[in-house]
Amino acid sequence: MDIQTLLADSRAIWGDQKLTIEEIIVRQGVAMGDISRYARDQADGKPVDQNELKKELGNILFSTIRWCDDLGLNAEECIELAKQAQTKFKAGL
Repeated sequence: MDIQTLLADSRAIWGDQKLTIEEIIVRQGVAMGDISRYARDQADGKPVDQNELKKELGNILFSTIRWCDDLGLNAEECIELAKQAQTKFKAGL
């Protein structure tokens, strides 16, 4: 899989619908809420389905590629900037 293929797959699903930053934040919040619920259930010793965690992490990755495009950003450039920032942060620890 490469980013451009994932973006094309995402557009095949969602079409040309473009979300605003506010709409994106709400959707990210839903995914983070689902991940938080998984972590709480796991911490409480409740049964959890690891496929749910995988799905939600995948949703964040797959959707974020589309959201970058929605905002007129290049996902590859965004990833590279994040990689550089993490490398710089780690070096400063």
